[in-house]
Amino acid sequence: DRKGEGSTLGNLGTVQESLRNYPKALEYCQHALEINRELRDHTGEFNSLCTLGRIHQQLGQDDLALTQFQRALEVSRELADPRREAWVDYSIGNLHYSRKRYNRAVDYVQRALNTVADLDVFGDLETQYSILLGDCHAAKGLDSLAVEDYTAAINLADSVRGGLEVEAQRRSYVERLTGVYAHMVLSLLRLDRGDAAFEYVERSRARAFLDHESQIDGLGLEIPVAARAHIGESIAALGGLNRHRLDRFLHQ
Repeated sequence: DRKGEGSTLGNLGTVQESLRNYPKALEYCQHALEINRELRDHTGEFNSLCTLGRIHQQLGQDDLALTQFQRALEVSRELADPRREAWVDYSIGNLHYSRKRYNRAVDYVQRALNTVADLDVFGDLETQYSILLGDCHAAKGLDSLAVEDYTAAINLADSVRGGLEVEAQRRSYVERLTGVYAHMVLSLLRLDRGDAAFEYVERSRARAFLDHESQIDGLGLEIPVAARAHIGESIAALGGLNRHRLDRFLHQ
């Protein structure tokens, strides 16, 4: 079964990529690509091209990575699949961002974001693309735009999180935003918006605390009122400490 062989080789390539055994990953994925093309399996071809692009990017082979991504872009259009097309635009934007080509990165990521805006019912891809767009704007020194992007990402993530029924999924989703809060705070500080920066420090810590509290409640553990009060006092003290350090940073 050639289709099964191609799928297995693609999976093996992905595993080797995760293990950072890139030469072996390239070998498996290239073979999978040949089989997918032989069978005219465009979906399989798309997946192989994206994986090959990522591997070449990891190896610093930008020209080869862009070649694979551009071909994947063509295949996504043949499939008439805008979501896949947006993913490739995002991947190309991410490559340019990693090489500090921020203007080109913004072009591709903005295009990806525009594509999924009307398609992405759950907002997950829109969140991811907004984060990278914010990182691009921050790297260019456009912190006002970065704040807009990070705000959109955080609000979308909160909306997505609310629709997840399993608490573990909610925690996992929000954990991905830890860095976004940090980047938001830095952009706000560069804009001399210390109060807003502190609000996001508090918001991030409150979200983490609520997630831990939900986890404890899910285990059915009883926390005495006195213990909860002590935890609250500790959080308040930590908040005061952070505010003090933030104020010192602002007035250095």
